[in-house]
Amino acid sequence: MSSPLKRKSSVKEKKITPKKREDTVTEGNLSRSASQNTQGQVSRKKESKRLIGYVHNLSPKKRNKKDTLDYLTLTLQTEDTYQDVLCYSMAKRPLLMTSMTSRTPIKVDHFAKTTDGSKVIINDMTSVAVPNQTEYSFQYTEQEDNITFISTVIQGHDPLDIVNVRGKVVKLLPETTAGRITKRLRKGAFVDRTGVILLHLWEQNIGEVEEGKVYTITSARVGIWNGHKYLGTTRQSVITVCSGAVDVSDIHPDEIDQLLSSERDTVIEVENFDAIESVTIYKECDRCSKRIIQASSIAFLHCDQCGRSTRTSSCKTNVCAKVLVKDSEKGKNIPITLFNDVIGDLVQESNTMDSRVLAEQLLMLGRMSISFNSSTGVVSKVTLL
Repeated sequence: MSSPLKRKSSVKEKKITPKKREDTVTEGNLSRSASQNTQGQVSRKKESKRLIGYVHNLSPKKRNKKDTLDYLTLTLQTEDTYQDVLCYSMAKRPLLMTSMTSRTPIKVDHFAKTTDGSKVIINDMTSVAVPNQTEYSFQYTEQEDNITFISTVIQGHDPLDIVNVRGKVVKLLPETTAGRITKRLRKGAFVDRTGVILLHLWEQNIGEVEEGKVYTITSARVGIWNGHKYLGTTRQSVITVCSGAVDVSDIHPDEIDQLLSSERDTVIEVENFDAIESVTIYKECDRCSKRIIQASSIAFLHCDQCGRSTRTSSCKTNVCAKVLVKDSEKGKNIPITLFNDVIGDLVQESNTMDSRVLAEQLLMLGRMSISFNSSTGVVSKVTLL
């Protein structure tokens, strides 16, 4: 018997070759902290080097442009340089402040840097501690070389930035008080070879400055008022007289006069207050000096600005009156604002009165001379004639 024929398969067998596994793994999307997002691209490379240094120019709390989180700026003096730092961890601010005020060093581990490497980033993952004395061998020094030109302050710095400046005080205005806070304030023109800016000297710094002398001012705070930048001293500011001269030949005297013209008080004489627009009596927080918007109870007050709750008796009572006076020469009404210090000189025990009673007392006043800022309308002095 013949052997059966083998049937050829009409379907070709497909040889399956296992796909070679790729040895490379693509980088996934790495999650970034909120602080890194605000700076755009941040270097992901881990820093193995530790930083030890002294804190300079620690700023108040700032808000980023997207209004999503708070941050601080500071300068860290290391052994061989000054390093700009961005801090996104508010819990570390007390230690940073202690380092700056006591001039003691800090140790920074696990930090990041911006993509261009120009700034160090401190976030919640960063360790900030006090180093052992064996870990460093250099002393605190002033940032003599870290001087910011006035033109840079005006064009490149934001309000609340902390800067060091050197220049000449060319004109000083008479001393006044700063509105409802009733702190002593003296304003003047501060110039260097690049520009002129308004200088605000507060309480303890007023006596340290004389017209016509050159000074280095460290830890000055940038502010803005009526659309113009100014520099204000802080509690951390140090004012030092400089022996050298400052070339101000490029600064025209008209620039200085124009800057100060809006700060000089206007003086008018009136028969009486024409009308009282409003009288506000309020409590001031004994911690942050801000107005307390709402009273949580009769005996206790809560400040929405700093979160402090305290006894009503511990808080200062302030008064603010918005008034209209008639300028007889120009034939128009001028709105002005009187704060606690001025009202207290006109009406005794004004902060204990009802707002309606106080308004009546102000309207009963006779002929007077009023000094006020023409830009803001804030009254600095009222003299009864």
